[in-house]
Amino acid sequence: MKAPRLLRSLARLAGADTGLRRAAPSAVRSAVLQYGRPRFVKSYRAHVALEFDRGRAIHRAAVASQAFRAPEPLALLAEHDLIVWEHLEGLVELREHLVDDVAKRPDRRGERAAHFERAGRALAIVHEALDADPRAAEHWPFRSVGSGDARVDAATSEHLARSPLRPLHWDFVCGNLFLSGEGTLVVLDATPNWYLAPPDDDTRVRCPVYVDAGTLVFSLWCHPGFSPGVAAEVDGYLDAFLAGYRAHAGVVVDRATTLACGARVAHAYQDFVDARRTDSREHRAEKRYRLDAASRLWEKARESL
Repeated sequence: MKAPRLLRSLARLAGADTGLRRAAPSAVRSAVLQYGRPRFVKSYRAHVALEFDRGRAIHRAAVASQAFRAPEPLALLAEHDLIVWEHLEGLVELREHLVDDVAKRPDRRGERAAHFERAGRALAIVHEALDADPRAAEHWPFRSVGSGDARVDAATSEHLARSPLRPLHWDFVCGNLFLSGEGTLVVLDATPNWYLAPPDDDTRVRCPVYVDAGTLVFSLWCHPGFSPGVAAEVDGYLDAFLAGYRAHAGVVVDRATTLACGARVAHAYQDFVDARRTDSREHRAEKRYRLDAASRLWEKARESL
């Protein structure tokens, strides 16, 4: 399908009634389509039909549980690796909200932590919604964390070995958590990230739940543009998240192992970035911040044993 035909197809799928105002080109990564009703189009590098089905499962679980919102996948253009999604208006990224709220309302720690209790419940619901095939292959992005501390490595390896195995969200980070205008938690973009992706980006595998939990920890502690703004209360966010997951799933996710896995994810991410980014002062500064944060996570893991 040539680009003009693709645009006409997207217009039809999005329910255009006023003509094209802004459209996605054929080599799109993501774009908002503005027609009679807005739609969001995103490209996928692999397994687009699987991602469409995963998106439907998460949307149905969000509707059924009323614990969070998730956009509905509306149409699949498999030959172009594109999905047309429901476009949710008026969302605020959780990172942006937290930094702003900490500055303006420092006494409302409990309200901010409550967002992460809901995030823990939401992740447990996502894991449950995607766990349809117990015969799915196992995949272990890591079986140990390599902290260099024998106690931490032994304890976390034991917890990882005993972890429940679930199909993952794969990118459960603060940048994919949003708040609606009514304050409802919104979960986006359950797509394999590129630094911990399953084999061939195929998400039909079951993994330790600590991979998703550790990825959230990584996003809380290791983001140089966000983490300093919430550093004073981030421990409370993690406690609330673990409590929320336990409340829905009945699974105790070990705090020390989650922290250590966050450090392990940080190193995996940094290795990925180092292989692809040109060296610069900014790159070195971000790397230094991220690896220092990972060291602090391993220290917190030791303290939590």
